[in-house]
Amino acid sequence: MQDAFVGAITCVTGLLFILGAAADSELLLGLHKTRWLTNLWGRNVARVCLSLLGLALIALGIALIRGWRLPLL
Repeated sequence: MQDAFVGAITCVTGLLFILGAAADSELLLGLHKTRWLTNLWGRNVARVCLSLLGLALIALGIALIRGWRLPLL
């Protein structure tokens, strides 16, 4: 049950990243780390990077919901 909850929160966070990047959100792009990214590579590259991060978070969330766990040695 906890894995599904964490996976759902991860998916929602990824979706917020994608929507914020698509809408060119000043709130998202004005955060400290994203502002650094924007100053380094430009606004459009930062938006693409944030969208890719959102996709990765959604993929991770789906994997967690399906029961994937990090194999420990």
